[in-house]
Amino acid sequence: MRNDELNGLFKFYKIDGKLLDSADSAETKIKPVFLSIKDIAEAINHQIHRFSNIPRFLTAFIGRHDERSGELEYFNAGHGDVLFKEGSEVRVLTSMASPLGVVGEELYSVETQTIKADQWRLLAVSDGITEAKISAKEFGTAGLRMLLEKTA
Repeated sequence: MRNDELNGLFKFYKIDGKLLDSADSAETKIKPVFLSIKDIAEAINHQIHRFSNIPRFLTAFIGRHDERSGELEYFNAGHGDVLFKEGSEVRVLTSMASPLGVVGEELYSVETQTIKADQWRLLAVSDGITEAKISAKEFGTAGLRMLLEKTA
């Protein structure tokens, strides 16, 4: 990804294909061009790694669901377990990569799956939830799974 592509996660182009600039009026007809999940992850990673004076990182889960095709596209960078329930089945969408910002030029891969059921849930929580103690025992992913299995 080129540096000039990192100025924003969305680029706006005029209908004629030219990049929108500050000289254009509010009435200019535009079409948004959305970056892929992979490009968004790489852009965030690049920004954190390149422009931070101190070591920083960001755990992230980025996803997009297309209602027409049923396709779920997602990327998990060190976020921890994200639970996915489709029908009565609960699956764990585990982390596929290190947190964003740790490695400067890491190549990220995006997972894709087709959702067949009309009823589905996606549960992503901070580690403060999974590390909470209940009766001196950590709630954990098992506790989240149990809660999600009980939902309709």
